[in-house]
Amino acid sequence: MEFLDRIAEQKIFKKIIQSTSSEFVIVYGRRRVGKSSLLKHVTNTRGIYHLADLNDKRMQIQQLASTIAQKVPDFDSVIYPSWYALFTALNARLTKKTTVVIDEFPFLVNTSSELPSEIQKMLDLDKINKITLILCGSSQQMMRDLFLGTTAPLYGRTTGVFNIKEMKVGWLMQYLKCSAEQAIMEFATWGGIPRYWEVRKKYSNLEQASCKPL
Repeated sequence: MEFLDRIAEQKIFKKIIQSTSSEFVIVYGRRRVGKSSLLKHVTNTRGIYHLADLNDKRMQIQQLASTIAQKVPDFDSVIYPSWYALFTALNARLTKKTTVVIDEFPFLVNTSSELPSEIQKMLDLDKINKITLILCGSSQQMMRDLFLGTTAPLYGRTTGVFNIKEMKVGWLMQYLKCSAEQAIMEFATWGGIPRYWEVRKKYSNLEQASCKPL
């Protein structure tokens, strides 16, 4: 799918990524709203993007180390016993401020309940001062509980919190190259979810697409 809209968000994230100071940013929103596409688009070759999964803690740490190794040679040649060890080792290897995006962050917390407090410790002790850390998740309640609740370990430590919203009908009209009237009919079916638009475009008309599971 061609990248549309998110003009304001792109400006904000590019400013964050280009900043010479480290940042700690939270991104959340409902599934398929385009969070991952936005972060991959703005990070591009300028940072490290990692998509977490439901593996156990040991595998998750190694997978992130392997992702980092694409930018930091041989970073995955070491076995890191903890998230703290991995992030502090990365900080020591970096020669300039680098953005690290971890998508589906709640997957990591599911098997590493200590991770939020470890990030808190690293932030408080200034151990990741060469890293701009962007954590993204689709589990909106969990993301709020981790970062916005007053009892959460990371409450008050973020430099930015962004709730990615659905796209507007005008962008659907542009994407499908249809009339305003048709776009309103399409929007009533698909809403502002880019992934649904992508599925819709595979079919010649609304009736055909509406009969297919999303």
